[in-house]
Amino acid sequence: MKLTKQDKMLTLDSILLKPGFKGTPNDVYFERIMNSLEGRNNVSGAELMVICEESLAPENPGINVSAGHHGGAILPYFEFFTKSRLFEGYSHVPHEQIAGHMAEGVAYLGRVGVAKATSGPGATNLVTPIFDAYMDSKAVVFITGNVSQKVRGSMAFQEAAITQMVTPHSKKSYYVEDARSIPKIFYEAFYVAPSGRPGPVLIDVPKDVQLAQIKPSEIDRDCSVPDFLDSNKYNAEEALELFERLAEMINNSKRPLLYAGAGAREAWQELRRFAYGTGIPVTTSLKGKGVFPETHPLSLGMLGMHGTAYANKCTELTDLLIAVGARFDDRVTGDHIEFSRQAQIADINVDPRGIGPNGIRQPDLTIKIDAKKSMRILNSLGIKTGNLAEWHSEIEELKDKLPLEYDGRSGLFKPKTLTSRIADSLKTLPPMSRLVGNEHIKPQYVIEKIFQLSKGDYIVVADVGQHQMWAAQYYLAKSPYQYDTSGGSGTMGYSMPAAFGINNILKYLGQDKKIAVIVGDESFMMLLQTLDLYARTKADIKVF
Repeated sequence: MKLTKQDKMLTLDSILLKPGFKGTPNDVYFERIMNSLEGRNNVSGAELMVICEESLAPENPGINVSAGHHGGAILPYFEFFTKSRLFEGYSHVPHEQIAGHMAEGVAYLGRVGVAKATSGPGATNLVTPIFDAYMDSKAVVFITGNVSQKVRGSMAFQEAAITQMVTPHSKKSYYVEDARSIPKIFYEAFYVAPSGRPGPVLIDVPKDVQLAQIKPSEIDRDCSVPDFLDSNKYNAEEALELFERLAEMINNSKRPLLYAGAGAREAWQELRRFAYGTGIPVTTSLKGKGVFPETHPLSLGMLGMHGTAYANKCTELTDLLIAVGARFDDRVTGDHIEFSRQAQIADINVDPRGIGPNGIRQPDLTIKIDAKKSMRILNSLGIKTGNLAEWHSEIEELKDKLPLEYDGRSGLFKPKTLTSRIADSLKTLPPMSRLVGNEHIKPQYVIEKIFQLSKGDYIVVADVGQHQMWAAQYYLAKSPYQYDTSGGSGTMGYSMPAAFGINNILKYLGQDKKIAVIVGDESFMMLLQTLDLYARTKADIKVF
């Protein structure tokens, strides 16, 4: 039975009005704080910081596996933190940058990561992870100490204006001037980081604020969430008009193509349902690997400079490109004016930026609603495509003509079917023993072999460099949380700390997943100190 407009409106209302925030409700949070302070006449800012974390932790498991390195300006906080139940899962690291990337690893799995450092060089060592988290849309809360306010701006020992430094590359940076506002700021930080387009938030707390004593009754409970977090700017009628325009574009298309990015990870089930139901082929960004299974015949693999040739060719042939949670990064588009010039482009993104510098080229249709809600709406509309058999056939021919290759050997993407793609391609790999001696072992072969021996079930964390792209090309991701790397900022040294963060949150959640790091020699040297953590904890992480 065909849906009426009223039916569609009711469906859209139910989807659009569903809250996206999964954190601690405001009233529950403050009730927990006040219960912790029951019977108390006063509390220090430092202890209050810990109580805030404990009150947020039940809905934010990443708080239980935080990482950091202490120092003078944050010692008052650590005095209480070491007595907290949260300290059990804490990792003391030999370099603050390691803590930041560990928190990013936690954020990769959809939890808010937490990293901590002291003032001055401790805080500035977090700048790279903050920038990295901003570029790759990872929800991380960074907590730093700072010098007392009375010496602020005097070039005091280990004073750094960290809030001003990171403002351009963070969703929000807080400088806490009054201990009474600590609960409010902590709540907002853990709300802002994962909401809308995820990203980093900094909380910088001067030492005098940590030492200040306040009465529980003085706590500021007036939390306000910035308007930019409201990703739903449409009512049901406006949204229906946009999605019906998109449905018409899909119905009229003979060569539709889905382009999925990291923003589609939480919508992976809905996106797969849509692709399977319509038969629309899927390509992904580097950070979107696994949103759609790369072992499926509809997968074109990765797009862009280091993607498959046939995925890039399809952007020249498609008549409708539907981007879901993806940026039109220069590594994807090349010439932003010529990219898919012949096609209509629809952009589904909670934070649309357009195409090219400052959005110089705008898509034909922009829908500013998060990917999960958008794909649910598309699936509810029962969208049908025309006969795509010719388009599918054309794509299979491209896969035959333009496979990934090294030294004449075709890679995993050439075969047309799931069976041949995995079984036939990998069983032809010669054993390692035949490649020793005078012959060189190709990195691509090694990664194919890792994929074979792991049965494609490992979480792979790649560092930055050529090995990063070989790993992306030859280790096929079957799930949306199976390939992590530093994408937007290209931070060498990212992989080993991030893998350790992933390992920590998985252990806390009771999940048994194998993790492999693929790292180049220079990236390995960047944060070599991470091996200290691996040795101390006997972490079950494979490093290649």
